[in-house]
Amino acid sequence: MNMTTTTNTATITELNSVVLANITMHRGSTSKKCKATEFEIASGKDADQKKLNVSYKYLDHPQITEARAILNRVAKEINKISLTCPSIQGARYVKSLEMDTVNKIVDTAEAELHATKHEIINNWQEIVDDGIQSMAKLGRDNAIEWPTAEEFTNTFSIKLDWMNMPAPVADTILETVSDEAASRARAAQATDKMFLKAHAAPVRDLVVALAKAAEATTNSTQKGKRLRQDNFDNIVEALDNVSSYNWLDVPELNDLVRSIKASVGDVDGPSLPREERVAVASKLKDAQATAINTLADLGI
Repeated sequence: MNMTTTTNTATITELNSVVLANITMHRGSTSKKCKATEFEIASGKDADQKKLNVSYKYLDHPQITEARAILNRVAKEINKISLTCPSIQGARYVKSLEMDTVNKIVDTAEAELHATKHEIINNWQEIVDDGIQSMAKLGRDNAIEWPTAEEFTNTFSIKLDWMNMPAPVADTILETVSDEAASRARAAQATDKMFLKAHAAPVRDLVVALAKAAEATTNSTQKGKRLRQDNFDNIVEALDNVSSYNWLDVPELNDLVRSIKASVGDVDGPSLPREERVAVASKLKDAQATAINTLADLGI
């Protein structure tokens, strides 16, 4: 693939401002090992020991749920404006134009998380009392080592680090060469394998959406199961993501989106006549194969 023929000026300008952010989140401890063995608990309750586990969810409270919701929201918001870096755990590609947005997302979440953790600490005794009651049915109240409020809230955190791996090529380096040479240098650098591989994630999501829709369509024909519209809505969303996250303007990905939209089209699942569902399932499987082959052809 010759990226120099497809990278336009606007794309080059944006790619020269891509940076890496490392985002680390911990969503809180959810379980605690029992001192008592599985066998002892089972024997004490006349239960089948194979149905018991030595690790139990023991704490539940609205503030704890809220703390986890804050971190889940942050992940979703940042994922919408960044690409996963496949070679560095926790790292994501971010355009410099979005850096302030990412900072604001994290700063807002940190403030909300701080306030929520404070509420957890204030209600800690109530939370632990509820946990003790939930464990009472096992007859092993003392088998849990309950953490302090500070120990527990410290398991919730979010951290953002901007990594020292900025844009593919800085403009200042190319000021002394011709525009054509500069464009070629930037385009060649932009095809860095790690950055190109980041474009695979949305395509893999598309593969999953197509596979699920194909299975659901087949099952609706063979097993009489209801064909839900969200199976096809997920395909539309996945196709949109492949396009919006195609920062390198890779022609194969553009062709993939056009091809699947042309072959599958808009499908009203619940209203799809039963006699047409076999054909639709076949088209979905063909589209899935095309997406998989595209990834293979690109080496990502």
